Amino acid sequence: MKTNLVELTLLVQEASELANKATLTKTEERKLQFLTGTAIPAVKAGATLQEVQEAELNAVEDRNGLRRTTLGNSTPRETRAKAAFMRKLFTMENNQGTREMRASNEAEGAILSQLGTYTSLGSFVPTDFAGKVFATMAQHDPLYDEDSCTLINSTNARPFPIPVYDDLSNEAVQVSEAQNLAQGAQVNLGNPGHVVLGSYSFRSPIHYMSMEVFQDAGDQAMGNAYDLFAQFAGDRLARAIGQKLVTGTGPAGTTITGIIPALQAAGVNGVVATGSAGNTGGAETGVNSIGSADIAALYFGVNESYRKSPKCAFMCADSTLQYLAKIVTKMGLPLVNFEDGVATIMGKPVKVSPSVPAIGSDAITVLFGDFSYWNTRLVSGGDDPSTARIQVFKETRVEQGLVGLQYFLRADGVLAFNSPNANTTPINYLIQHS
Repeated sequence: MKTNLVELTLLVQEASELANKATLTKTEERKLQFLTGTAIPAVKAGATLQEVQEAELNAVEDRNGLRRTTLGNSTPRETRAKAAFMRKLFTMENNQGTREMRASNEAEGAILSQLGTYTSLGSFVPTDFAGKVFATMAQHDPLYDEDSCTLINSTNARPFPIPVYDDLSNEAVQVSEAQNLAQGAQVNLGNPGHVVLGSYSFRSPIHYMSMEVFQDAGDQAMGNAYDLFAQFAGDRLARAIGQKLVTGTGPAGTTITGIIPALQAAGVNGVVATGSAGNTGGAETGVNSIGSADIAALYFGVNESYRKSPKCAFMCADSTLQYLAKIVTKMGLPLVNFEDGVATIMGKPVKVSPSVPAIGSDAITVLFGDFSYWNTRLVSGGDDPSTARIQVFKETRVEQGLVGLQYFLRADGVLAFNSPNANTTPINYLIQHS
């Protein structure tokens, strides 16, 4: 028989209220004993609250020689109130913004593990939320963030062309008044080339929350349950999408083509590392190290026009930055400097990317250039294009107090560069020797 979770919740709450009292009357002591010793185990085993109440009443009647009473099938007032609360909670009028309501036959999960009680300090001690949630953290790739690239938020996923053109092979020439000014090579700026942004879908696993979570997470300092879910589920998506934006490969049309594969596809050969032996006097090579000469070659491998961009930066793994921070020149000056906690090399910020490969044979380990030429597109599908969409899976038996939440976002990225001359690339990379 299936456990009636709403009735079990009512019994647990009643027992918790009694257990929290400083002193109990004899009647309250018997009630608490009945709840913890009989009612709650019985409902967990599949009995209904009505059956428990009827059994309790019949026990009293038997002791006093009275005729047994059979209770009616009316729903207890508390149960009806709980059901009404859940229906109100999951109607559209209470779910503004990015929340989407739809029915689902998803598995209901184990609400018993979400009741919010523990026994280390005694029976049925209620838990509460602190004013802040502390979660284990992990870095996501900077190409997911607006301050590192060109971020495009949109409410639909229709193909999004980005115009690009290449006129570097043509220069203005001096002419006399008598010359035909229409002569010379021309670029039709009204019909430029283009790269196209599409979208690929990303979803978090369905996360189940109980009614108790929605009640307990209502504190202003804590934020509501939707915000709590969006915080950790959004971080999941940021890490997954960010990784694809850097190293995503695969056949066209199946997944994001990341910045490293995009540069290789554009014919960029990169700068081959020679190693840090010139800095350390050791035996390091371009296979297992990076020296200041390598960073200088990468820096000047990007045209000065791109280096002036406010989004011009280095990008590498945290372990690579740690290695570079140990490198000093022959004058004893550090290669990496820190300005207000921000790592810089040659005056340009260093963006930490967990998806850029670490130092190793034939690995692309450092990127440098104007990352405004990288376009990241996030498609929310909601009215607010800056936020992802939370789908709410409303169960057919909502009175049981369980609901599923899922974070949904579509994304793509593209390098706004299609020149046949790879030497004009706005972003270059350092590759370790093989």
